[in-house]
Amino acid sequence: MQKLAVVGLSIAFAAFFISVPAILDSSFHLAPLLASAAEQSANQTNKKAQACTGKMPKLQTGEASWYGREDAGKKTASGEIFDPNARTAAHPTLPLGTEINVKNLENGKETTLTVNDRGPYIKGRVLDVSRKGADDLGFVKDGITEVQIETKSTPPAAAKEASIQNPQKGC
Repeated sequence: MQKLAVVGLSIAFAAFFISVPAILDSSFHLAPLLASAAEQSANQTNKKAQACTGKMPKLQTGEASWYGREDAGKKTASGEIFDPNARTAAHPTLPLGTEINVKNLENGKETTLTVNDRGPYIKGRVLDVSRKGADDLGFVKDGITEVQIETKSTPPAAAKEASIQNPQKGC
């Protein structure tokens, strides 16, 4: 039995020394993996800074959806009562009170909305708009569309209020 254990240990030991040179072989490069990890870390840092400061790129593109009757009468993150017939939107990080120009990339329609809420809470979406906003942009029936968001104005008071009402973890 001891002889079998020694043979098994010898095989494991040999396998280790045979596989180490293969790992260190010139075809295995660690630099791309390290660069990818550094890029991911930088992206997370940028997202955290954007969430904490409310600063976003002047232009942003992505998927938008709309919300309406089910939220009518409820308080938004800004403290306003949600009105599906108002030109408003929910954005995850832009300061509350920010005016944005939204363009539907599928049909070219545009409208100006005011960010008064937080959201969307569905992965991959960048904006939730009111029913009126969706009507202006021509996607009520479809429910979702690709949009381009351009920040028009960000009131300084709104940025301060957003950070007080919706503090981000770690800011």
